[in-house]
Amino acid sequence: MKLLPGIKYIEKGIELHDEISEKGFTLIRKDKVWLCDDIEAVQKIIDNFDELEAVKKTKIKELKEHEQKIIFATKEGIAAKRGIDKLRNAGEVRTYDVSSNPGWEK
Repeated sequence: MKLLPGIKYIEKGIELHDEISEKGFTLIRKDKVWLCDDIEAVQKIIDNFDELEAVKKTKIKELKEHEQKIIFATKEGIAAKRGIDKLRNAGEVRTYDVSSNPGWEK
């Protein structure tokens, strides 16, 4: 793959580089010169790239991942609480049986 100079690069964040890569192109900087494998296609991506929209997508993705972690933790917490409640209830039943019936055995 031959990398060509001549791109008019405008810094728009890592999301721009991600989009260029996702579309199958290469953009690198070497000796203070931006090089790419398809000048027209990469320049079009750079020119049409909406930085705000990309940041929004990234944040939405992060929030959804965080939401899933909270949901999982909540479900795990509920399951743990149910288990603790069962153990507590079983312990209370045994305590009641022992205190109300001194001859109680296992």
